[in-house]
Amino acid sequence: MRKYKKLIKELLKAQSIAIFIHEYPDGDAIGSSSALYLYLKNKNKNVTLFSQDPVPFNMRWVSCAANYQSQVDLTKTFDLGVIIDCSDAKRPGDKICEQTKSCKQIIRIDHHPKGESYSDFDIVSPATSSACEVLAEILLECKNAITKDVANSLLFGILTDTCSLQNSNTRKRTVDMISILMGKGADLNKLEEYAFAQTSVKEVEISKEFYKNMVLLIDEKIAYSFVENEVIQRIGATKEDMNGHANILRNIMGVDLSFVIYEIQPHFFSASLRSVEGVACNKIAAEFGGGGHVVASGFKCETNSMEEIVAKTLDCCRKEMLCQTE
Repeated sequence: MRKYKKLIKELLKAQSIAIFIHEYPDGDAIGSSSALYLYLKNKNKNVTLFSQDPVPFNMRWVSCAANYQSQVDLTKTFDLGVIIDCSDAKRPGDKICEQTKSCKQIIRIDHHPKGESYSDFDIVSPATSSACEVLAEILLECKNAITKDVANSLLFGILTDTCSLQNSNTRKRTVDMISILMGKGADLNKLEEYAFAQTSVKEVEISKEFYKNMVLLIDEKIAYSFVENEVIQRIGATKEDMNGHANILRNIMGVDLSFVIYEIQPHFFSASLRSVEGVACNKIAAEFGGGGHVVASGFKCETNSMEEIVAKTLDCCRKEMLCQTE
């Protein structure tokens, strides 16, 4: 594709390149950024990885996991900045966003629908499962670009963003791409184990609180839960210990829409929403300044109490479910 070749040309022209991902990185963010980093290092480029938050424990097997840095140096300039898996310019986090201003040119590689335009050059494919799948398509335009390590990073991101091919963002091309990456040396069984079989003790402790606070409104086809900051602090949990709970609720028989809210800091909340096909949870997230996919979205906000944000989110969910019956 012409646009892909243009992007590759820009990458190869630049000597110093910064790669940025969203705060609280997931498998897709780490997978796509590490794959691009490894590809560019193989081309002898000077590459810096920026992440405001640590690499999740289930991705510390990536060879460049220790290379992600959260400290900015505004005196340093880059020929090119690549922002991956971010639907808007603020997603890398307040601190890291300052570093993007030191880049002479910004390229965005993403798959989120209805994101804002903030770069000099966009490659955005909303129909694609993940940023990793988009990047895989790009790198297939280059001969021998996808090494075994690159393939493992890309496949991990595809697996996590599709929830092991269970989400509606899985297409035939997604399955074909998995086969291609396995042909490049990616270890599907090992990556599945990293992504879904390993659980931290803190994740188990948070899950206990999640189940204790779970509310099922089966008549309304809604389920939700929440975890307060006091519990998170006592356990010593991080954002990565709280992944997957919204999917658990959404998968309950009779539930079409679910959300989980975490009080990350006192009075500062992070929400994950999931829905079945046809129920637009991204519309609910947008009410709070968030966004994402139709069936998988999230938002962050500051408000007085957990009771307040749960009530507001539940009210928006009820309005969305009412739209389905009209």
